[in-house]
Amino acid sequence: PGHYIHGPKPVIHVFNEYDIDKILDIFRRELRLVSGMDVGVVYGILWPELKDEITKIVKEHSSNIVMCESKCSYSAEWPVVLVLHGLYLYDDEKDLTTLYSAVARARVHCFIILF
Repeated sequence: PGHYIHGPKPVIHVFNEYDIDKILDIFRRELRLVSGMDVGVVYGILWPELKDEITKIVKEHSSNIVMCESKCSYSAEWPVVLVLHGLYLYDDEKDLTTLYSAVARARVHCFIILF
């Protein structure tokens, strides 16, 4: 059989190109929807400018948000997970493993931003 994610149906945003303004707009919007909940922001490799902006938003928003790189989140779980995943930076097998690991951290809500 295999391993299945037994959790929420994710909301997935897919960008054909890297557009930091659009990515940040979606990130802010999804974060507002889960205001007051414990949130994990899980990411793979991010460009420094995007990581800096996400970090600023997280610091401004709430103390119940944790940022965590995908490879450091294997045993973590949060009610809400916001996944930031750049598809262009991985090989196919590692890409799917990293994305799956990030998505599997969510227990109630999962938002995925692919770019």
